[in-house]
Amino acid sequence: MRGSSTVGRSVLDGSPPTFRLVRQADTRLLVLNLCLLGCIALIPYPTEILGRYGDTTVAVVLYSATLALTGVANAALTWHLDHSDLLDPRVTEAYRHHAWVRSVTMPIVFGLAIPIAFIDPTLALISWGISAFALTFFGTHRYGKIGQPFGA
Repeated sequence: MRGSSTVGRSVLDGSPPTFRLVRQADTRLLVLNLCLLGCIALIPYPTEILGRYGDTTVAVVLYSATLALTGVANAALTWHLDHSDLLDPRVTEAYRHHAWVRSVTMPIVFGLAIPIAFIDPTLALISWGISAFALTFFGTHRYGKIGQPFGA
């Protein structure tokens, strides 16, 4: 399934606290990063299951749970960077806020899809698409593009 590589890329590339903004690292940062990378490494398995059995509740729940867990790991990494004084001091508050909003989006969307999948797996798949569109459209409109970490 092609969507999995898109999700993995959005976690790595779209994750606002990219490591170019980190001025120093600590042990917790390295552990959180390894947890995030471990979660990303798991994504191909539920993707394969979803590709083969996409109309079943188990496949949709497994995929949603994996991506929700990956999102939680990403949010933990983002939170740690923001609250541990590891980021470059020039990073703006608006950028930090946008980073946090983006990092909690994935676990919320995929976490909410789990109970929906028990009602109707297809409805959970549709909720992913609607959420992705809405969050991309409204998130960019509300917070702007994330490309300016140090301000204009």
